[in-house]
Amino acid sequence: MNVSSLLATPWHGGLEYDSDSLQQLDPAPAPYWLYPDQHQFHPAHSDTILHAYLEAAQHASRANRSTRPPATLCLTQLANAGETQFNPDVADQLDDLKHEIGLQGDTLGNLFQINQLQLRGTRHLASALPDMLQHVQQHFLLSPTCVREIEVIAGGDTEAELPQLRASGFTHLQLLLRHQSFCASQARNISRLIRQARDLCFASVSVTLEYGHSPHTMLGLARIVKSLLEAGPDRIALRLADSFNPASCGVPDAASVAAARTQLCWCIRHLNAAQYYYLGNMIFARPHDALVRAQILGRLHRNLFGYTSLGENNHIGCGPGAISCLGNYYSQNHTAPAIYHQKLHAGYLPLAREMHLNMDDLLRRIIIHMLLCNFELSIAALELAYPICFHQYFADELQRLKAMAQQNWLVIDDESLLVLSRGRLFINRICAIFDHYQSTAEPK
Repeated sequence: MNVSSLLATPWHGGLEYDSDSLQQLDPAPAPYWLYPDQHQFHPAHSDTILHAYLEAAQHASRANRSTRPPATLCLTQLANAGETQFNPDVADQLDDLKHEIGLQGDTLGNLFQINQLQLRGTRHLASALPDMLQHVQQHFLLSPTCVREIEVIAGGDTEAELPQLRASGFTHLQLLLRHQSFCASQARNISRLIRQARDLCFASVSVTLEYGHSPHTMLGLARIVKSLLEAGPDRIALRLADSFNPASCGVPDAASVAAARTQLCWCIRHLNAAQYYYLGNMIFARPHDALVRAQILGRLHRNLFGYTSLGENNHIGCGPGAISCLGNYYSQNHTAPAIYHQKLHAGYLPLAREMHLNMDDLLRRIIIHMLLCNFELSIAALELAYPICFHQYFADELQRLKAMAQQNWLVIDDESLLVLSRGRLFINRICAIFDHYQSTAEPK
């Protein structure tokens, strides 16, 4: 059967797998929300990086025919959403964030219109939101239909904060569950929060569930998943716990890897049985969700933090470690709180590292984007957009894809590459074939 006939067959979101294939899952796959990722960025002098940042913003603005092209503005309170002791003084965090919003607005505010506002890693922020949002509106032009999303680290005070978040105009809520022991009270609490969010008329309620904390948390994890499925959030994302990160905790032992894989497989089985639609990248959604409709129509996109139906956007990041993407230029802020604070109060944007993407990077970025969002790649369309012969340019990659085709993960012919239901769980591994920073393929 060729790709064309397979594309004519409707797919209903269910995953096809067996026990053997689940054991091949990597419990820590590269998410590819950003390609190339920040590990490929390099340090640059403050004056040099600021000039490049402004030049990239002006070029991205001119490249769009509209007066002010759309952009996503992402505010990150914590450098890492899993980092609860990043800075003990929340007031100082917010003061620095407002300071950077002002500097970014002075630099970019007249170039873009914000059609998506995101707040990430927020904690104890509800009471400060009105002042923060007023500050944003003073320095940036927000679209009348701007989508406002907020990620909240779920805790004991979240229930009291939700009405304030909704009153501040946020329409999309994401709850992050990151406790190392999932107790019965937490399961009841998350169900209550989801019901409360629905009563407050949030347009969508998502939950990010961490796995891989400890082999001993399996019972608690099962309890949480059962409560989640009963409450029925619009989306459920599975994410490996930060405590599993080799950079901070060393290389995990075989038992920890096996336990993380067991937890991940257990969650996948139960989400699939509950008829959650698999979008990719360990994100599941209810069949009626807007992202599901976008993927079926071939209009799903991704940004630095997940899937979106808003289309391709420039991305302006504010906060410690925040990343900005302006056309073919990437930059990242300082992650160290002391340096971040020092740069801001010296009157500089706290830019630390950058990367200019070449044609090969852009080509591979669009391939990974198409596979990650739609599980298919039009080779014919790609050859129209780029001056390449796909089968020659990616000869090494196609050779390595043959093994995946033999496992019925994908089908490829002269015009298309299609990821089959059996291969959708392994979409990150398929994308990695086209990642020349990870693979053995030589950059072109």
